[in-house]
Amino acid sequence: MFNQSMKFVVVGLMNTLIGYLLFFVCLQFFHLDYTLSLVISHILGVFNSFIWNKRWTFNIRHSSKAMLIKFLFTYLVTFIINYLLLLLFVEMLLVNPVFSQLIAMVFTTGISFFGQKYWSFKEKVSESELK
Repeated sequence: MFNQSMKFVVVGLMNTLIGYLLFFVCLQFFHLDYTLSLVISHILGVFNSFIWNKRWTFNIRHSSKAMLIKFLFTYLVTFIINYLLLLLFVEMLLVNPVFSQLIAMVFTTGISFFGQKYWSFKEKVSESELK
């Protein structure tokens, strides 16, 4: 029913919704700083994304340390970009943190997709496929 790209989009939308909801709850209900709210929502989002993308999107049943390290590195890069964009929008452009995070997520979602698809969950290509 769903091809790999559609599955990634579904997982991405689910993860984005969960991450944004957690960010919003931390910020609005627990009155945490927006940067701490970002850290908490990002960490929980990483675990959710790894499980769903590994098992459902890319149908990978095994795990390796290399796969996990690549996955975490990709998310570290997206987190740093997200954090810097959030600082830019909130501190320099004086945009509300809730709206700023929505804007930042547009950029980081694309980076995450390409990193996960073409690096973290990329299956090794056998020599027979290269011929």
